[in-house]
Amino acid sequence: MDLYRLALEAMQKLLNETGVRFWADWIEKDIEYWDDNRSVTHHLSAYGGMGSFNDVVICVVNNHKVNKHQEAWTNYLLMGLKSVAYYLAKSEEIEINVDMLKEKLQCNYSKIQGSRCLACGYSELSEGDVDNFIAPKIINEEI
Repeated sequence: MDLYRLALEAMQKLLNETGVRFWADWIEKDIEYWDDNRSVTHHLSAYGGMGSFNDVVICVVNNHKVNKHQEAWTNYLLMGLKSVAYYLAKSEEIEINVDMLKEKLQCNYSKIQGSRCLACGYSELSEGDVDNFIAPKIINEEI
């Protein structure tokens, strides 16, 4: 089973379905380079610097095909897939350490965040706050 290729395919599908064409096409080239000569160079060149793959945020404001409630889930899925693909591309081991990969995906989010009035103490959680707390835990488990 080619985990690296599967991670790339999942990313490409997510990017295509959300309308992030430039990066979907980039990942398609990554898959071609991998299939043709097992090269990860093209994929690794996407990370770092302004306007890099690290800067991609899938959201309504960027005219992507998501609604406000899907944003957190979609972005945590993309971040998880990017982490997996990057780890596998950088890994020089023939046998991938699955425990190490799981560790890389672990989230250290222990507190839910919302807003609170310092004057009266009124506090509020939005659906987005709840999504940002739950999404990384569920997404990373599934990945």
